[in-house]
Amino acid sequence: MKYGSAKRRFRQGDILLARIMPSLANKKMALVTQDVARAVASTEFYVLRARPDSRLNWYYLFKALRSDDFTRQAVAGVTGATGRQRLSSERLRTLQIPVAPAELQARIGQAVEAECAQWALAEEYARRAEDEATPVLGATTVRTAGPASQAHRRRPADI
Repeated sequence: MKYGSAKRRFRQGDILLARIMPSLANKKMALVTQDVARAVASTEFYVLRARPDSRLNWYYLFKALRSDDFTRQAVAGVTGATGRQRLSSERLRTLQIPVAPAELQARIGQAVEAECAQWALAEEYARRAEDEATPVLGATTVRTAGPASQAHRRRPADI
């Protein structure tokens, strides 16, 4: 795994992991599933990027990072004053996740990838419904403009 620079640039395939409390405890993270250009994350996120020689299934890793066990380890490792507690990059490197056999990683990864595709499809249907309804009903949902806001898919509970 490679950690992004201080600029926190991210691209398709990266995982954005919150480093500040309570976002860390609430499992705020995203897997970037779309091609993005010039995307920059807040410095309150780690940008995790697979090494070229990595054999770890990235969708599996995304699921593992959302596990209660990983979250407990991460939260136990935060430092700083209340309200400003963060997970340091040094501590992040010491956290452990179970590494399943490659075949199981692939099955879990395929399920997570399918879940991401379903969220993307649901978003597209919501966009179409909004576009059809707006001339008659006016705006019915709040959207964030710009391609960077669409760079990664998150479940509504993660927003």
